[in-house]
Amino acid sequence: MNRFIDHLLLVSAGTLVFAAAALAQSSDSPPDDHADRVLGKTLFELNCASCHELSIATSERKTPGEWSATVVKMISYGAPIAEADQPLIIDYLSTNYAPVR
Repeated sequence: MNRFIDHLLLVSAGTLVFAAAALAQSSDSPPDDHADRVLGKTLFELNCASCHELSIATSERKTPGEWSATVVKMISYGAPIAEADQPLIIDYLSTNYAPVR
């Protein structure tokens, strides 16, 4: 019985340490950060794929300013990107398709 309790206490302590580490790590970034990245990707896929293959955009490597100019240019061509969605798409592209250093 003592071995069972010792084992149970050890497992519980390990679980608490793991949970505390996960909580500390997740508090480093705002809670909406992940949701914004997922939304940016989804908006990119929905809006940009309506006109061309996504690989056309994802083969590019651009700075945030260059991605912003590209999004504005695509809107002038008729891309159905809402004004409120532009920063999320630009952030997604800038984060995932930045110039390689």
